[in-house]
Amino acid sequence: MSGTGFTPQQKATILFRDGDKCAMCGRRATEANHRANRGAGGHRASNTLANGCAICHECNGAIESDPEAAELARARGVKVSRYEDPALVPYLSPLYGVPVLLDEAGGFAFVPTTAPVDPAAVPTLSRNE
Repeated sequence: MSGTGFTPQQKATILFRDGDKCAMCGRRATEANHRANRGAGGHRASNTLANGCAICHECNGAIESDPEAAELARARGVKVSRYEDPALVPYLSPLYGVPVLLDEAGGFAFVPTTAPVDPAAVPTLSRNE
């Protein structure tokens, strides 16, 4: 490991918090994605639990290479500007299908909303089986 990624314990915490579900497609997550990119060469300060989300290998590649997938990732809070504090940007929980704010302890808080959210209406990244 290069030292610029999440530790194995952080990755396990992120995957557990998100129910081992990919934040983009809902399938089994295998990776911990940095919501705010680390930047060239990486930066250890970006390895916080609020900056991590569970994602599968295929979607992780798609959000970095496909503009449509990247836009969906921004709408879901999977990707945020590296100038924003990820703990303050709502993230659509793949486990609950509602917006949450992630914390540095590996937990989250539900974002208050006035309208009910229909999880079936939340867009996901479609992939061929």
